[in-house]
Amino acid sequence: MSEHRGFSVDTVRRANLDMILGIKSEHRISDKFSDKDIERALREASMRVFGGKDE
Repeated sequence: MSEHRGFSVDTVRRANLDMILGIKSEHRISDKFSDKDIERALREASMRVFGGKDE
């Protein structure tokens, strides 16, 4: 069995609906991740979206 990474489709759909309805999460992302973790995730996402450009 392969490793599962990321979120399930159901989780993403539920989060999207909550966002549209203005329902706030019980937890803030900063409660679970350090500033370094968030910065690294944003940098990696930027590289994936912009094809390796780190801007």
